[in-house]
Amino acid sequence: MPNWVENLLVIDNVPEERLEEIKKGIAGLEYHRDEHTRKLFQIRRAIDFQKIIRAPRDYELDGEDPQDWRTDNWGTKWNSLLNVVVSSNTLFFLTAWNPPLQIIMQLSLLFPDARFSLSYSSESNTAGIFMVKDIEINHDHSDDLDDKFGAMRDELRAMKHQFEKKMRESF
Repeated sequence: MPNWVENLLVIDNVPEERLEEIKKGIAGLEYHRDEHTRKLFQIRRAIDFQKIIRAPRDYELDGEDPQDWRTDNWGTKWNSLLNVVVSSNTLFFLTAWNPPLQIIMQLSLLFPDARFSLSYSSESNTAGIFMVKDIEINHDHSDDLDDKFGAMRDELRAMKHQFEKKMRESF
């Protein structure tokens, strides 16, 4: 079981129509088949790492472990999970073990006119704020939660619990 990282991504510094283009460009849809029921279901992602940095297919990896490739190139071993659109320019999502800093850097390359601010906190008491615009980076990171990051972590956890409650109520 991984340590989950709670991520809050804010996209700003662009007009509303450009923001919509960016959101459309990073959103994704995956299809999976349930092992037991064999039913096909969809996973909609507000931020799909595959659309930002495409992972090679397993046979293209020349023996490299796919999780190692994703960790090296995305910053985390799996795609985003539990995606929630918080507001028109803010997305909440989970990642395994680490925040997706390489993904945020790539977003800056793809959309240099926008500023991407990623606030993150993990179950292992690390937290940070990673801001990038046109590859100019500002990264504030703490291995031990202090008051500054503790408040952010509490806010992210509250959002996660609110989302989980909505999910339980919808089933």
